Amino acid sequence: MPPRRAPVGHAIEDDRVERMANSMNVMAAAITTQTNAKTQ
Repeated sequence: MPPRRAPVGHAIEDDRVERMANSMNVMAAAITTQTNAKTQ
């Protein structure tokens, strides 16, 4: 059986990846908004 801490580690890793993806989405949205504002 794998150690009990492995799933916890994966959960923390998933959370970190999800947060990173979220912040990248926010940044991309901000850049898109700025670009749209410049072209109008």
